[in-house]
Amino acid sequence: MKWNIDPTYSEIGFRVKHMMISTVTGHFEHFKSTVETETENFNDSDISFTTQTNSINTKNSDRDASLKSDDFFNAAYPELNFTFNTNLAFKCRIKSASSSLINRYKIEA
Repeated sequence: MKWNIDPTYSEIGFRVKHMMISTVTGHFEHFKSTVETETENFNDSDISFTTQTNSINTKNSDRDASLKSDDFFNAAYPELNFTFNTNLAFKCRIKSASSSLINRYKIEA
């Protein structure tokens, strides 16, 4: 079974510690994401997303401009591609708007 994640009801977000004092949060405005699995409990699932780095939004226009510049993402990474299998050691949170479920997985290696 393969699902395309609907970006209208989903978000690719992140949190980054800044100088161990504060946490910066943000998200990418434009992305494509899929989940593919053969099991109902999402064991051994393949999850992927692709985003344009110029769609980053941290709710701070100066920081966003800096991150979009050639000093950061845009020079080497105009597009981010991320793929992983849930059998890897990783934490992920999948929000399913269609079923109103939030599934949390702590995936063991």
